[in-house]
Amino acid sequence: MRILQLITGLGQGGAEQIVLDLASRLDRQRYQMSVCSILDVSGEQGVYVGRLKDAGADVLSLNVTGKLQLRRALALENLLRGVRPDILHCHMFHANVLGRRIGHRVGISNIIATVHIAERRWRPWRFWMERRTDPLGTITVCVSESVREFQSKKTRIPRDRFIVIPNGIDTHRFAEASRPPDEVREEIGIKPGAKVIGSVGRLDKQKGHRHLIRAFAAIAKDAGGVELVIAGDGPELGMLRWMAEGAKCDDRVHLIGRRDDVPDLLHAFDVFAMPSMYEGLPLALIEAMAAGVPVVASAVDSIPEVLGAGEAGGRVGRLVPPGKPAKLADAIRDALENPSSERVERARARARERYDVATMVAKYAELYDSIGRQTVDSQPPSA
Repeated sequence: MRILQLITGLGQGGAEQIVLDLASRLDRQRYQMSVCSILDVSGEQGVYVGRLKDAGADVLSLNVTGKLQLRRALALENLLRGVRPDILHCHMFHANVLGRRIGHRVGISNIIATVHIAERRWRPWRFWMERRTDPLGTITVCVSESVREFQSKKTRIPRDRFIVIPNGIDTHRFAEASRPPDEVREEIGIKPGAKVIGSVGRLDKQKGHRHLIRAFAAIAKDAGGVELVIAGDGPELGMLRWMAEGAKCDDRVHLIGRRDDVPDLLHAFDVFAMPSMYEGLPLALIEAMAAGVPVVASAVDSIPEVLGAGEAGGRVGRLVPPGKPAKLADAIRDALENPSSERVERARARARERYDVATMVAKYAELYDSIGRQTVDSQPPSA
């Protein structure tokens, strides 16, 4: 079965990681995988190119470098006519809309779109375009129940046009560290014996790191032996540095950039903080759960769902209102002062049972096979 994964870009992010997992983990005897990026992959939008090629996927690009290059994006039509995929699987808004329109035009029968986020920026035209192109696709996958509810409400597309396949991570990879936590802390420059608040993610306003800096500044006034580590890169880097300097805690705030040793990093944290303003289904949060780190996170979109809020067993992490540094600081203090091994173990188990990458890949394979069978069954018998 020929599958083409069409994605807006291949920079650092959760959607890109899901594309890599599908390309590297689906059975190569059953699925032939190609990946196409709309955006040019020669710079930051090409972080995943090497990994995809190592996984055996053909990597293509429409080489779009700006919003006004729509004509170049239309090269997708020629690409699709050449590849002729059995299934076109699109990821993120631009790929979803473009893939549905052009895929339908060239006669591709099976078009899947995956919505990776509850888009809370003011983008009304996006929901209108999703609604207009939805009939051209086969089905839309949402990465969480909250994203499905949000997308259905905003687009006014019937709920049964969406299915949910939660994102997954390699929980075994995060269960153990390959290096001692003290070694990782020393490398970062953490003072011996300090408690470490950590966060991992793209440095974007969506992720709420400004509120984490403000929360840490409040904590730092009261506690001398606490330090903050933020791993990731993005447009907010300069602002976060400026805020830490202004709060006179920059000597205890470590902005360490993008890391390839995230499992080791997580095991060096005493608390993991995710102060997001909106989300889809955050892989970094699940990684922290799988690593056994107490988590404090914003109560937005899928995060309460991931942490089990409202379920019989109780939630496995602390939830705070988004954009409230004082509340975030209080929850982090509580997590540092009152760690719960029982809650941590429940979080580990929840990550394994609900969000393992093998489960996600199996569900996508089941969807691909189901759609493929329906197409075969709908064909008229040969003469």
